[in-house]
Amino acid sequence: MKLTKSSLFKIIKEEILKEMMNNQRLAQIRQSLADNKPIPFEIEELNSIELDLIKAHLPEIDLKHLASITKFFLGEDIPTLWLRNMTGAEKDYLAKLTRATPIVRKRLLTSRAGAEFPFHPVSTIQLAWRDFVEEEKLREIPDLKEKIENHGPEMGYQNRLHLGKKGSISTDEGGDYLYDYIRRNKLLPKLKAKMFDYLEKYTNPSEIPKRLTLKRGIDRL
Repeated sequence: MKLTKSSLFKIIKEEILKEMMNNQRLAQIRQSLADNKPIPFEIEELNSIELDLIKAHLPEIDLKHLASITKFFLGEDIPTLWLRNMTGAEKDYLAKLTRATPIVRKRLLTSRAGAEFPFHPVSTIQLAWRDFVEEEKLREIPDLKEKIENHGPEMGYQNRLHLGKKGSISTDEGGDYLYDYIRRNKLLPKLKAKMFDYLEKYTNPSEIPKRLTLKRGIDRL
């Protein structure tokens, strides 16, 4: 095959474009690592130079675990990752990627036998509820605080928030009072938005409910 000027120019152009693309990918990976953001490419598709960059930045992270974590943040379902089998560095990386609150970070860093990631939807909603109550400082509102403190243990069966077909979550002491306050003050949309935000961060995409029906525990009696 005769190599003409036009064919040589085409080959050179393709190689330059390929090199530019590789440099762009490296820059994106480097920036993601610096910002504690998910790597924007599937690990299996990366070349040796890109993998070396990741290994240098995340030396204690198993590439198989990293591949699953990356897939999750690219919007794919992934098999269960048992937290007891993950290193502290891997759990810390997950916490940083999700900008985890102290409550969620504690869940991620656990070594309990049944602890897993992605979280089950119900436990994810539970975390969102707890953070919402804390962030809105609901337990510090005088009227609510008094009711919660006088809420005897015999009322414990009411301390659940029912989630439609998904089951229910424990809302801790005074849950019904908290929920009634949220509903009366038109905070339910904000609470649901937080729950869906957490579901997107911590639950496999196929397990996220399309809608969420919330009922206080006493409504079931």
